[in-house]
Amino acid sequence: MDNLILSENDEQETDRLLSEHLLQLSFHERNNVNEEIHGVRDRFPEWKEHPESVELSLINLDCEVQSILLKNSNKNSGLCLDHIPMNRELRLTFLRCELFDAKKAANRLVTYIRLVRERCACGGGITGCACGSIGEQGSDGRIRSKWFTKEEYSALKKGTIQLMPFRDRSGRRVMVFLTACFQISLLTRLKIILYLISGAAEDVESQKRGIVIMVWPGRLESSSVSDSGFHLSIHGRQKAIEVQMAFPLRLVCMHFGYASSPLLKLARIFLVAIMEHQSRVRFNSITGTKTEINYKIMGYGIHPVMLPVANNETIKIRNHVQWLEARKCIERNPYGTLKTTSTGGAIVECPGVNDVLFNRGKSCQYHPGNVTFRGLLESKKRQHLNANQTMKKEIASEIMEEVEIRSGRFLHWDKPGWWVEFEDRTEIRHKIATSLRDFNKQSRATENRQNNHSSTNVFLKRKRSSPDSSDSSSDCSCPRLMCD
Repeated sequence: MDNLILSENDEQETDRLLSEHLLQLSFHERNNVNEEIHGVRDRFPEWKEHPESVELSLINLDCEVQSILLKNSNKNSGLCLDHIPMNRELRLTFLRCELFDAKKAANRLVTYIRLVRERCACGGGITGCACGSIGEQGSDGRIRSKWFTKEEYSALKKGTIQLMPFRDRSGRRVMVFLTACFQISLLTRLKIILYLISGAAEDVESQKRGIVIMVWPGRLESSSVSDSGFHLSIHGRQKAIEVQMAFPLRLVCMHFGYASSPLLKLARIFLVAIMEHQSRVRFNSITGTKTEINYKIMGYGIHPVMLPVANNETIKIRNHVQWLEARKCIERNPYGTLKTTSTGGAIVECPGVNDVLFNRGKSCQYHPGNVTFRGLLESKKRQHLNANQTMKKEIASEIMEEVEIRSGRFLHWDKPGWWVEFEDRTEIRHKIATSLRDFNKQSRATENRQNNHSSTNVFLKRKRSSPDSSDSSSDCSCPRLMCD
């Protein structure tokens, strides 16, 4: 175990640890990690999603789980095979997290169940979970909000740690740590992280692409930091590493927005100390002023408009609270099943990278699926202008099919606070036709503004009427109005 002391004088030791793990990689491995951090490379083996390969992986996973429980019966404190959920979707989640390595997936799954049962709010521990949050016989393996105590759930609702409502340009979920989260004790913080990641892990696209963590500077007085927020005992570090090894999503990168502040320097030392060794090569420090950091994160496929922090550094919690309410509705259904609304549409916890969103706001404009959708509208603009009504319907149908070929969906925002998939294809075509019409109007308005040249007649008239305009001895050749 690394001998780390949490103080502001340990920056060199932190840098040494980060470089040491990078130097252990070959040039090819370092290049692959760097490309994955920037979102230009994806490690997920799509060919292993073949039905026969999936079934074989599930069988291997079950065998590995049984082997782990038999060998480590004392370490797992009474955890038996009956406590492991046999939900197919849950087991696939951990297989995808470990890129279908059955042995690693089994270790991660057993660690996940053990930690969740140990930290249950009902106090049942391993012997029994009274609140039914996870781990009972026949349980689906989902962590529910009952897992928290009232104090812990109150800390969760403050939004100091939250999931962004949209993905980055590579389809990865993004979780943001604001510096105010260090007011929370370490164990509570770990529970919040595991709950949020497990909620995001119920989506197949997230399981394949992984998750990105961002530590973002915000308003926080050093005196307001909890004593246990930066307290790092050997037990606390071990528990933090165990939680990371239980993540149901693959950690792609941790971006650290590194402003020049003593508190953030201490936070950087703290985070590197509790990171799993293999994850340290994915720790990325982003330095500079607030404006410089905003520009730099765009290079990693994350737009600063989507961050849950205002210009005055106050925390935005609207999307976070809506996500928590949506989770409560989703938690009423078994793991892996879609919650539907009264109209029949399925609730979407987070839009996919190819989904098209029909809603106003800057966040929707920067959503990757909407950017692609605007490109389709642009490609059909000329054709749409010269088309009759029948042809316009055909153009809308072509755009709809193009989005669906890419596994995209058409979503709208429902009043309760979640995205819902359109079920009526006629309604989708109508939405696309309206978008085509509005896009053409906006394009014509932009072209008209560009064609309206500013007139200089006023200046020319004043120059001709000026009594000094014929004076050849003047050093200034501009109109008098510009020289006054």
